Amino acid sequence: MTRIILLLLLFAAAALALAAVMSLFRSGGRAPAGAGRKEDTMPQTFRTIAYVLLFVLLVGVTTGLMGGI
Repeated sequence: MTRIILLLLLFAAAALALAAVMSLFRSGGRAPAGAGRKEDTMPQTFRTIAYVLLFVLLVGVTTGLMGGI
């Protein structure tokens, strides 16, 4: 079972690498439009709340409290 998971993980990594290379060739090596400017549309308060909730979810799933274990 572990070998199957590792094989699937390797396949996914290879597919991701291939997609990144194809994306680079498709764009001609140029940066995407608007890559030089940073757009900040979310207020800082909402961003902080989102990060805290994401961290709580991560810790809860890792410890099994919210993971259904």
